[in-house]
Amino acid sequence: MYRDARLSGEIAFFEALEYIRFNQFMMKPERIARTDKTGKPFEIGASCAEDFLSVLEMYRVFSPKAASQGLPPEDAETCHNWVKNLFKIGENFLVWRGETVIGHAAAVPDPNGKSGEFVIFVDQNHRNVGIGTELTRFALEKSRDVGFDSVWLTVNLTNFIALKLYKKLGFEYSDMDKYERVMSIKLRLHESTILQG
Repeated sequence: MYRDARLSGEIAFFEALEYIRFNQFMMKPERIARTDKTGKPFEIGASCAEDFLSVLEMYRVFSPKAASQGLPPEDAETCHNWVKNLFKIGENFLVWRGETVIGHAAAVPDPNGKSGEFVIFVDQNHRNVGIGTELTRFALEKSRDVGFDSVWLTVNLTNFIALKLYKKLGFEYSDMDKYERVMSIKLRLHESTILQG
Protein backbone atom coordinates (compact mmCIF):
# COMPACT_ATOMS: atom_id res chain seq x y z
CA MET A 1 0.00 0.00 0.00
CA TYR A 2 2.76 2.46 1.00
CA ARG A 3 4.72 1.63 -2.17
CA ASP A 4 1.65 2.29 -4.36
CA ALA A 5 0.99 5.63 -2.64
CA ARG A 6 4.64 6.65 -3.03
CA LEU A 7 4.62 5.64 -6.68
CA SER A 8 1.41 7.60 -7.27
CA GLY A 9 2.97 10.61 -5.57
CA GLU A 10 6.09 10.39 -7.74
CA ILE A 11 4.00 10.09 -10.89
CA ALA A 12 1.94 13.13 -9.85
CA PHE A 13 5.14 15.06 -9.12
CA PHE A 14 6.63 14.31 -12.54
CA GLU A 15 3.33 15.09 -14.28
CA ALA A 16 3.21 18.45 -12.46
CA LEU A 17 6.83 19.17 -13.33
CA GLU A 18 6.14 18.39 -16.98
CA TYR A 19 3.08 20.67 -16.90
CA ILE A 20 5.15 23.54 -15.46
CA ARG A 21 7.91 23.05 -18.04
CA PHE A 22 5.36 22.95 -20.86
CA ASN A 23 3.62 26.13 -19.70
CA GLN A 24 6.90 27.97 -19.16
CA PHE A 25 7.95 26.93 -22.65
CA MET A 26 4.66 28.16 -24.09
CA MET A 27 4.71 31.52 -22.28
CA LYS A 28 6.07 34.46 -24.20
CA PRO A 29 9.02 36.00 -22.38
CA GLU A 30 8.83 39.65 -21.47
CA ARG A 31 10.18 42.17 -23.95
CA ILE A 32 11.88 45.32 -22.70
CA ALA A 33 11.44 48.56 -24.65
CA ARG A 34 14.63 50.43 -25.56
CA THR A 35 15.65 53.21 -27.93
CA ASP A 36 18.64 53.17 -30.29
CA LYS A 37 21.09 56.06 -30.82
CA THR A 38 18.84 57.57 -33.51
CA GLY A 39 15.79 57.57 -31.22
CA LYS A 40 14.05 54.63 -32.91
CA PRO A 41 12.38 52.14 -30.56
CA PHE A 42 13.17 48.44 -30.35
CA GLU A 43 12.48 45.63 -27.92
CA ILE A 44 14.89 43.17 -26.37
CA GLY A 45 14.29 39.92 -24.53
CA ALA A 46 14.74 36.17 -24.29
CA SER A 47 13.45 34.07 -27.16
CA CYS A 48 10.74 31.42 -27.12
CA ALA A 49 9.84 28.61 -29.50
CA GLU A 50 7.52 30.75 -31.60
CA ASP A 51 10.41 33.11 -32.46
CA PHE A 52 12.17 30.35 -34.41
CA LEU A 53 10.77 31.24 -37.85
CA SER A 54 11.43 34.96 -37.34
CA VAL A 55 15.07 34.22 -36.50
CA LEU A 56 15.36 32.05 -39.63
CA GLU A 57 13.96 34.94 -41.68
CA MET A 58 16.57 37.32 -40.26
CA TYR A 59 19.32 34.93 -41.33
CA ARG A 60 17.72 34.31 -44.75
CA VAL A 61 18.33 37.95 -45.70
CA PHE A 62 21.45 38.42 -43.54
CA SER A 63 24.46 40.12 -45.09
CA PRO A 64 27.30 39.46 -45.38
CA LYS A 65 26.65 35.76 -45.71
CA ALA A 66 28.94 33.65 -43.57
CA ALA A 67 30.09 36.79 -41.76
CA SER A 68 32.28 35.08 -39.17
CA GLN A 69 33.73 31.56 -39.22
CA GLY A 70 31.12 30.52 -41.77
CA LEU A 71 28.26 31.81 -39.61
CA PRO A 72 25.47 32.27 -40.18
CA PRO A 73 25.52 29.33 -42.61
CA GLU A 74 24.72 30.28 -46.21
CA ASP A 75 22.90 27.05 -47.08
CA ALA A 76 19.22 27.25 -45.99
CA GLU A 77 19.06 23.72 -44.56
CA THR A 78 22.36 24.09 -42.70
CA CYS A 79 21.21 27.45 -41.31
CA HIS A 80 17.90 25.91 -40.22
CA ASN A 81 19.74 23.15 -38.32
CA TRP A 82 22.21 25.62 -36.81
CA VAL A 83 19.42 27.86 -35.46
CA LYS A 84 17.47 24.80 -34.28
CA ASN A 85 20.52 23.62 -32.32
CA LEU A 86 21.06 27.08 -30.81
CA PHE A 87 17.43 27.10 -29.65
CA LYS A 88 17.74 23.54 -28.35
CA ILE A 89 20.95 23.83 -26.31
CA GLY A 90 21.62 27.54 -25.82
CA GLU A 91 20.21 30.58 -24.10
CA ASN A 92 18.88 32.79 -26.92
CA PHE A 93 18.19 36.52 -26.87
CA LEU A 94 16.55 38.67 -29.52
CA VAL A 95 15.96 42.23 -30.62
CA TRP A 96 12.73 43.12 -32.40
CA ARG A 97 11.45 46.12 -34.35
CA GLY A 98 7.74 45.51 -34.33
CA GLU A 99 7.47 41.77 -34.92
CA THR A 100 10.64 41.58 -37.04
CA VAL A 101 13.74 40.06 -35.45
CA ILE A 102 16.74 42.32 -36.13
CA GLY A 103 19.29 40.83 -33.71
CA HIS A 104 20.11 37.43 -32.23
CA ALA A 105 22.60 36.41 -29.57
CA ALA A 106 23.13 33.04 -27.93
CA ALA A 107 25.20 31.60 -25.13
CA VAL A 108 25.89 27.92 -25.77
CA PRO A 109 27.05 26.03 -22.67
CA ASP A 110 30.24 24.00 -22.62
CA PRO A 111 29.82 20.42 -21.34
CA ASN A 112 30.51 21.51 -17.76
CA GLY A 113 27.66 24.04 -18.03
CA LYS A 114 29.42 26.89 -16.23
CA SER A 115 30.91 28.59 -19.28
CA GLY A 116 29.93 28.84 -22.90
CA GLU A 117 30.45 30.28 -26.34
CA PHE A 118 28.79 33.60 -27.14
CA VAL A 119 27.60 34.49 -30.64
CA ILE A 120 25.82 37.63 -31.79
CA PHE A 121 24.46 38.85 -35.12
CA VAL A 122 22.66 42.11 -35.92
CA ASP A 123 20.79 42.72 -39.17
CA GLN A 124 22.87 44.79 -41.58
CA ASN A 125 20.25 47.58 -41.69
CA HIS A 126 20.34 48.09 -37.92
CA ARG A 127 24.06 48.23 -37.13
CA ASN A 128 26.10 51.05 -35.59
CA VAL A 129 23.16 52.48 -33.61
CA GLY A 130 23.80 50.74 -30.26
CA ILE A 131 21.60 47.68 -30.78
CA GLY A 132 24.55 45.26 -30.69
CA THR A 133 25.79 46.88 -27.48
CA GLU A 134 22.40 46.57 -25.80
CA LEU A 135 21.93 42.99 -27.01
CA THR A 136 25.40 41.98 -25.79
CA ARG A 137 24.88 43.64 -22.41
CA PHE A 138 21.43 42.02 -22.01
CA ALA A 139 22.67 38.57 -23.09
CA LEU A 140 25.65 38.66 -20.72
CA GLU A 141 23.47 39.74 -17.80
CA LYS A 142 20.90 37.01 -18.45
CA SER A 143 23.63 34.39 -19.03
CA ARG A 144 25.05 35.25 -15.62
CA ASP A 145 21.54 35.02 -14.11
CA VAL A 146 21.03 31.47 -15.42
CA GLY A 147 24.36 30.27 -14.01
CA PHE A 148 27.13 30.96 -16.52
CA ASP A 149 30.39 31.93 -14.79
CA SER A 150 32.03 33.04 -18.04
CA VAL A 151 31.56 33.19 -21.79
CA TRP A 152 34.02 33.32 -24.66
CA LEU A 153 33.79 34.35 -28.29
CA THR A 154 35.84 34.50 -31.44
CA VAL A 155 36.07 37.74 -33.39
CA ASN A 156 37.81 38.65 -36.63
CA LEU A 157 40.87 40.89 -36.16
CA THR A 158 39.45 43.41 -38.64
CA ASN A 159 36.10 43.77 -36.84
CA PHE A 160 37.26 46.86 -34.95
CA ILE A 161 33.77 47.91 -33.82
CA ALA A 162 33.14 44.53 -32.17
CA LEU A 163 36.63 44.42 -30.62
CA LYS A 164 36.09 47.87 -29.09
CA LEU A 165 32.66 46.88 -27.74
CA TYR A 166 33.87 43.64 -26.19
CA LYS A 167 36.83 45.38 -24.51
CA LYS A 168 34.47 48.08 -23.18
CA LEU A 169 32.23 45.45 -21.61
CA GLY A 170 35.14 43.64 -19.92
CA PHE A 171 36.18 40.92 -22.34
CA GLU A 172 39.88 40.09 -22.34
CA TYR A 173 42.03 38.49 -25.02
CA SER A 174 42.73 34.86 -24.29
CA ASP A 175 44.05 33.53 -27.61
CA MET A 176 44.73 34.65 -31.15
CA ASP A 177 45.82 33.51 -34.54
CA LYS A 178 46.53 35.26 -37.83
CA TYR A 179 42.88 36.18 -38.48
CA GLU A 180 40.91 35.96 -35.21
CA ARG A 181 41.00 36.66 -31.53
CA VAL A 182 39.41 34.62 -28.79
CA MET A 183 38.06 36.82 -26.01
CA SER A 184 36.47 35.82 -22.72
CA ILE A 185 34.77 37.43 -19.76
CA LYS A 186 34.17 36.29 -16.19
CA LEU A 187 30.58 37.41 -15.71
CA ARG A 188 30.56 37.84 -11.94
CA LEU A 189 33.90 39.67 -11.91
CA HIS A 190 32.76 42.19 -14.54
CA GLU A 191 29.15 42.58 -13.35
CA SER A 192 29.30 46.38 -12.98
CA THR A 193 31.07 46.83 -16.34
CA ILE A 194 28.41 44.77 -18.12
CA LEU A 195 25.54 46.71 -16.56
CA GLN A 196 27.04 50.18 -17.04
CA GLY A 197 29.01 49.63 -20.24
